[in-house]
Amino acid sequence: MLGYGRSEITCPGGVDLAQSRFFLSLGTSNEERHIALEGLIDQREDWKKQMIKALQLALRDVRNNSCVEVNGVPTWLSNSRHKKLEEQQEEVDKREVQKEEDQLEST
Repeated sequence: MLGYGRSEITCPGGVDLAQSRFFLSLGTSNEERHIALEGLIDQREDWKKQMIKALQLALRDVRNNSCVEVNGVPTWLSNSRHKKLEEQQEEVDKREVQKEEDQLEST
């Protein structure tokens, strides 16, 4: 039960916490409940920052892709950033294989 969308978390000043079932379910004492509520508010802020960053990265990738027709079927082409990363990884893999071969030859 995260409850990040609850009004007690999004706008705690606009809710009568003494009458809120959600707030009352957070602990046995008011101090415990306030600590739990503050923790949920902090978690929601962290979660929101992470989701916004992930969404921005995803949108940037989609905007950089292009759509072309191949045999009458629309197809998305990846942007060059993905291609460069794949090429760099292939180079690293080739170097590692070469190092292993060199080590075997030297022994």
